[in-house]
Amino acid sequence: MSGGEGARAGGTARASGNNQTYDQSVNQNADTKWQRILRLLAGGVALTRFDAERYGDHALNSTVAQIGRMGIRISRESIKLTGRFGTIYCKRYWIEPCDRELAMSILSERS
Repeated sequence: MSGGEGARAGGTARASGNNQTYDQSVNQNADTKWQRILRLLAGGVALTRFDAERYGDHALNSTVAQIGRMGIRISRESIKLTGRFGTIYCKRYWIEPCDRELAMSILSERS
């Protein structure tokens, strides 16, 4: 996935490359891990486990499960990426635009 891939259909951006916008919008010191990831997803960013590493999440699937238990629907798709040692299979996660308001309200309640 390259930095030039742009936005997904439905207005979901991908976190990749050297995109400073997402790095600056997430305060890694103030938020907990699930809050950082939820803030990105609620902001329209789609993440893979490799993208999440940049934000201090080394087990994105567990964080997604934790957020899901809060009642937030997180969409996902299986994808193939080309890695250093060949093909890598993983999931890409995002929140649909219709579910982002709930995510933002949970963030504001727990901040």
